[in-house]
Order: sequence, then structure tokens, then C-alpha cells
Amino acid sequence: MGKLNLSTGGSGFGRLRLVVALALFCIGEWFLPQAIDPISTPLMKAWKALGLPFGPHSPNLVGPAGLIAGTFSATLFALGLTVIAALVSGRSFTDFRIRPLRPGRAGEGFVIGFIMVAVLILALAVLGTMKIAPSHQSPGGSICYLLVWVIGMSFVGAAEELLGRGAALSLLSELTNPWVAAILTAAAFGLQHLGNGGETISGIAMTIGFGLVAALGVIRTGSIWWAIGMHAGWDWALENFFGAIGSGLRFQGSFLVSTGSNPVWLTGGSAGPEGGALAWVVLGALALYLVFARKPARLAA
Repeated sequence: MGKLNLSTGGSGFGRLRLVVALALFCIGEWFLPQAIDPISTPLMKAWKALGLPFGPHSPNLVGPAGLIAGTFSATLFALGLTVIAALVSGRSFTDFRIRPLRPGRAGEGFVIGFIMVAVLILALAVLGTMKIAPSHQSPGGSICYLLVWVIGMSFVGAAEELLGRGAALSLLSELTNPWVAAILTAAAFGLQHLGNGGETISGIAMTIGFGLVAALGVIRTGSIWWAIGMHAGWDWALENFFGAIGSGLRFQGSFLVSTGSNPVWLTGGSAGPEGGALAWVVLGALALYLVFARKPARLAA
């Protein structure tokens, strides 16, 4: 699990290329909202013009249409930044752990993410601090929403992992070491959630912890695809299947509706279950699984 030993990293010029590539990647990420607007806005207009379903029904809920348009655009932008970083640094998508494609690892990650959230929500319900109720949708409508949200959360996982645990993690790993890189990218990931309505300090702290575990997953599996799947499965289970608040937001068309009560330190309050103390237990269990039960990938020599 050491640092990748790639051809240009040891020389002064090679390190300069890494620094410039990382700087360009970070600058591009800073302008993400402005960059994706020319793509996401026409997509939303086309969605409305065609009268497609799953548009927003309430200003207080996140709808599939807006989220898919935004995260699809963000995924394309992240891939573009990754291409630039690869060209400048002399690296490849394989060096960034994006290639080869690993659908099996993405599926494994999705299932594990779902299981982790299910354990969290059901444990809170057993403790009497989380009420789980059926939604007021028809079975057919619920199933349609679940399927559409799989697409939406897959783009969420792809965009956020490509931006946080793709080229940035690999370049920082070469310039420092994998664990410093994991801490820095996780901190950046947490700070990016500060703008979410209802987010709390405990919720941001847990988001940073989530970023650390996702980075650990990339390092241990040798592929970003496990982290993309785990991220998507976690969000889909929390916000769409169980219908709990996620990162301070509630989502439209959930299969169930999960509502927390006191104590806030356990249920997370306005940040949702992710902001509660029990979420750290679940994250810790996942980290232990990755360290002790998950066979590490062989890194390039």
C-alpha cells in the first residue's frame, strides 16, 4: 500500500508537473458551479419542455431531474479535469485508478454502502430514536422513483469520487504519501458540504470521516470504482430507500420516510443520521472491514 512509483515523479521537473497538474485540477474544481451551468441548465429546460416526469414537486425537496442534470454535468466536467491532469502530469487513467473499468467492484461497493446505512437506520429504530413509515406513494410510483434515483445517485458517486478520490488523491499521494492525501482530500470533501441547508458541525465532521473511508477503499482496492459504488449505495439507501435526511437535505419520492427524534447527538438533528454518533460506529466498522477483511490490491511497482 505504498506510494505509486511512476516514471516522472522522482525528478525535479517530474514533481513540478505533478504540482502544476494538481493546481489546475483544484482550480478547475473551484469553478465547478460556473462550469457545469452551461450543461445542466439546457438539460433542465429540455426536461421541462418534454414534460418528463420526476421534476421537483416542492421547493423543500431535492428532485431527480435537477440532481441528475447537475451531477451528470459534474461527472463530465470531472472527467475533463482528469484528462487535463493526466496530460500535464504524464499519468494515465490507470495511474489515477480509474481504468480498467470495474463494474463488479462498483456493485460490491453499492451493496456494502446500502448495508451500512440499513444497519444505521435500523439500529436507531430499535433504540426508539428513529421512526420508519411508508411513503404515501403507490407501489408502482415508489419503484419508478427508486430506479430513477439509482441513476441519480450513481452520478453523485461518480462526480464526487472523481473529484475527490481520483486524480487529486493519486497526485497528492505521489507528492506526499497516501495517508496525507487521504486526509487532505477528505477535508476538502467535507468543506464542500458547508453550503447544504441544515448541515451541522457534526454532519461536516462525519462527511470528512466518510471521505477518509472512501479514500481508504480506493487505496485498498486499487480502484476508484469501489468508492463510487459505495458512495452511491450509501446515498441511495439513506435518502431514497429509507427517506432520511442526508447532508441536511431531504429527497423527493423516497420509498420509506424515516424521521429522527431526540437525542440529537444520536440521530443527527437537521443533518440527518449521518450527523449522529452512531454513524461513526458504522464508519468505523467499514474501515475495519477494509483494513482486516478486504484483500489489498497490488499496486504498481
